[in-house]
Amino acid sequence: MTLRHFIPGAIACIVLLASCELERNVPKPAPPSKEQANAAAGGRYRIKSGILKAQSEMPDMGSSGVTTMMFDDYGRLERSEHDMKIAQPGQPSINSKTINITTGRTVYSLNPAERRARRMILPEGTVDAAFVDFEGMTDSMMQVRNMVRKGKDTVLGRECTIYMIDDKSTGMRGTYHVWNNIPLKIDVNHNGNRMVLRPISFDEGTAIDPAMFTVPKDYTIVDIK
Repeated sequence: MTLRHFIPGAIACIVLLASCELERNVPKPAPPSKEQANAAAGGRYRIKSGILKAQSEMPDMGSSGVTTMMFDDYGRLERSEHDMKIAQPGQPSINSKTINITTGRTVYSLNPAERRARRMILPEGTVDAAFVDFEGMTDSMMQVRNMVRKGKDTVLGRECTIYMIDDKSTGMRGTYHVWNNIPLKIDVNHNGNRMVLRPISFDEGTAIDPAMFTVPKDYTIVDIK
């Protein structure tokens, strides 16, 4: 669900799930592409709401944990929680929890340990770089990213389209299993750093408390320009 950018989008999957670092700089978004503008005009996903729970691993960095992604209003509201254990050579592992909330063009990165949140307002017509509009990509967009559709597979009882990327310009290789524009399963490698997302469960059409998409009142919010 943390992870943070690739073409715009795929490296996002790595850094999004590896957002164990409690303090990180959030880069300014690039100008809106056609893909981003199309996604921003409507909902991100093809179903109204859902909750995905998955095991996430970055074996090359010694981190593993559980990621929970929930969304409502077809993805216009989204929250990702990352509970990670980070290995340290010769030292005890570190447990880290980070939260990312997206509401329209506003993106929050929450640090529960410090009760702080970073807020970034995206330019009109753009979407959070952690989102990849798989179904909205034209053949020419896929060609630029060296991405192809490689058939179908079933994940959690749902028929997914397999997207394979092998982009030498960015060092990104791997596969995504996508259902209704939702990546249910991910296995990618970016310049030798592998990230795997193995789904545990997906609840479709679940009612989600609106408070899950708001920053708690006791958080200090810092704006990222």
